[in-house]
This record gives sequence, C-alpha cells and structure tokens, in this order.
Amino acid sequence: MSAKDSKIRPNSESVNKVLSVIATHVPSQTQSFYEFISNHESLVADFKPDANTYRARIEGAVRSRDLLTARELVEEMRAKGIEANIDVHTILFWGKYKQDWEPWLDALASRRNQKKSFFQEYSERKMREQSREQSENEFIATNSIQEEQFSDFLKTLN
Repeated sequence: MSAKDSKIRPNSESVNKVLSVIATHVPSQTQSFYEFISNHESLVADFKPDANTYRARIEGAVRSRDLLTARELVEEMRAKGIEANIDVHTILFWGKYKQDWEPWLDALASRRNQKKSFFQEYSERKMREQSREQSENEFIATNSIQEEQFSDFLKTLN
C-alpha cells in the first residue's frame, strides 16, 4: 500500500518540522525538499505553506549563505499575505550580520585559552591582517618596479 492510498498522511505541521530539521542540519537541501512536497501534495494532508514553512525555508537559505533567495522568500511570503513572525526576523538579522560577527566570535573563543583581553586579541588580529596586506602590496610594488627595469633593459638592447 502506498502513502497515497494510506489514511495516515503527514500534515502541514509535520512537514514544517521536517523542513526545520533539514534547514538546521542540511540547509542546502531545504528548498529541494519543499519543492518535492509542493509537487507531491497528495502525500501530505491539506498542506498549505504558512509562516513556519517560510521560516524554515528562509533559515535554510541563510544557513547556505544565499541571502538573495532568503530575500525572495520574504517577498513571496508578503505577496501571499503571510506575516513574518519574530523567528523570521531573527533569522534574517542573523544572516545579514553574521559575517560581521565572526571575527569577534573567533577572538572571543581564542580568549578563553589566553590571558589577553578580548579587545586586545581582536586588535592584534586586525594588526596582523593589515601587516599581511601591507606585505602583499609591497611585494606587488617591488615586482612592478622589477618589470619596469627589465623592460627598460630590453629597450636598451634594441
């Protein structure tokens, strides 16, 4: 007996729970699972996307670092008249600003193993990054000077 013929079928709440788990653990597969369910509505009893469905889909997009899809989902949600709940706003905030937080969180994590202050560790890391960038720029400048000298040398041979 197939799931289609069975009297027991998952409802929207069950689908939303599965979507949420997928968004957390395998975010890149969230949209494909949703599309599968949407294309096979007969497998689910009275499936209608709601705020929780969109929350899980948006979370999957944000965790996959696909903020464009997340934004499109919010627009789709609004177009369908579904109001975003606080979870959706939290996920969008987290997705937009997470990249800015990562250096701070890394510095905080490394502080646990050292006696340095959080801000001291962060500023030292920034100084190392700037020093590395400066070294790269000097290397590029030196190479371009050497190329100019070499081309001048070749001109003298002609």
